[in-house]
Amino acid sequence: MAKGQKSTLTNSEKKEYAKLLFTRESLTQKEIAQRVGTSENTISNWVNAGKWETLRRSLMVTKDEQLSQLYRQLELLNIDIENAKGYPVG
Repeated sequence: MAKGQKSTLTNSEKKEYAKLLFTRESLTQKEIAQRVGTSENTISNWVNAGKWETLRRSLMVTKDEQLSQLYRQLELLNIDIENAKGYPVG
């Protein structure tokens, strides 16, 4: 949005735009607030209520990294089951 241009976005549209900027760009909350046309406090509230930090982190992890983490967790669970001489329920 150009500087000095009046925002014609609804609050819902502003929130979605802010979420996109937060999760995809390396911008501060202040920069996002300026671009969206709202206050830093509003951006902060949206970030916290929507758990955008978690979303941003999950988008930064590649599918290969996610699979690797899941396989490692599965391996540890199997080791725990083997050590307990038990069997998984299922």
